[in-house]
This record gives sequence, structure tokens and C-alpha cells, in this order.
Amino acid sequence: YFKGKDEEFHSFNHNKTLSGKEDRWDYLYDTLLQADILKPDVYREFQQYLDISAYFDYLIISWISGMGDWPENNFYGGYNFKRGTPMMFFGWDAEVALDEIPEKDFYEANPGAWVHPYFRSDEKPESEIDELWHFGRKNPDFLMDFADRVYLHCFDGGALTDSSQRTRWRYLNQFIRNAVVAESARWGDALSDSVTRTRDIHWQREVDRVDSMMQGNVARFLAALRAEGYYPTITPPSVQLQTDE
Repeated sequence: YFKGKDEEFHSFNHNKTLSGKEDRWDYLYDTLLQADILKPDVYREFQQYLDISAYFDYLIISWISGMGDWPENNFYGGYNFKRGTPMMFFGWDAEVALDEIPEKDFYEANPGAWVHPYFRSDEKPESEIDELWHFGRKNPDFLMDFADRVYLHCFDGGALTDSSQRTRWRYLNQFIRNAVVAESARWGDALSDSVTRTRDIHWQREVDRVDSMMQGNVARFLAALRAEGYYPTITPPSVQLQTDE
């Protein structure tokens, strides 16, 4: 997807380096994160080592879905070290999201949008991913760039508005609805509780539950961000075109 040969990429996950040279990773974490992010030249260099827009998108989708069992677990990332491209992270194993489990600890998903506890304003870094956030958020330009990205996705027909999320959810479930019958026939009684789970009762109930969670999720997300000081309290102006009648 990002072009270049396999051997040009440093790829990694939450456990280890998978391939490639670690020079840029080592410099980012061992040297650059010790610098003063308030200095414009440091912030510019930070963006040369981390794809800021991709990083924001990665956080936004993780937070708005209440992703748990993360970020010290379940992530992949990489960059082309030969070309010196900035680092990107990729969502992985996110089934603990949009869950109904109440917030017990950092490993359980929150029911709906949140700011994951590791990233909150009164927390210190716990993993590589939130360490980048806590470093960057000291710079007001970083937080404004983040807010712009939130606005892009969560307003004016963006990909993460309530209506966009629910539309995709309906489409995906319509696509697999018939196949779930076979899934139920094969695995519906797999648990040792004497209950046979079926499409029209158990599966549909869960589909409806997630759909209801998506309704109002952007408002919950903005409230969670504002509680941490990560999103402006004032709604930005919008442009409305008026046509002559």
C-alpha cells in the first residue's frame, strides 16, 4: 500500500520488531521526545518522524469506539526507513470496542466514546503510543491540529458522524445477515450453558445494541475530549451557501 520493497520498512507490533532497521524509532523515542516540543523546529521535526494526521485518525477511531485492551497491546506500525517516511500505527484486534462492559480497569472497553485512561490529562505515559500523545499535547498547535482532525471526521457528513457510523453498520450487517444463520447452526450451541444462540434473537439484539450506542456517540466523544481540555469549548464557524430564490 505504501510502495517500496519489503526490506525498506521497519515494521513492529506491541511485542517486538518484525523487520527492518530501528534507527528512526530509536531517535524518536530516545532523543526527540526529550526535546522541547514548544519550539517550532522541534514540532516540525516531530512531524517528520510521526505522521501526525494518521496518528490522530488512529487515536480518534480508537477513542470514539471505546477501544480497550490497548494501547500497551494490540497494535501494529511501520515506516519506510530507507526513504525516511514518518511512522504510522494501525488498528489491530479491536473486538473489545463499543462494548457493554462497564469501565472496570484500563483493559476493558468503555461503553461508547471516551478518552482512554492512559491518554488523560492527569496521567503519565504508560506505553509507546500514549507517550507520543503526552509529548505532543504540550504544544497548543498539536492540540489544534488534533481538533481540526476531529472536526473533519465528526461534523458535516464526516466519516464518524452518528449517521455515517450507523449507515455503515446497517450495510455491513445486511451484507452478512444470511450468513449468520449458518454461523448459528455451526457455533450457536458451542458454549456450555445450554443456550443455542440464533440470528433473530441473540445476534439481532447485539446489532441493535451497537446501533443504539452509535446514536449520540459524537456528543459523548466531544464531552470526553473537552473534559480533558483536548477540544475547544467553542464550536468553530461553518460556511453556509445561500442561493437566490
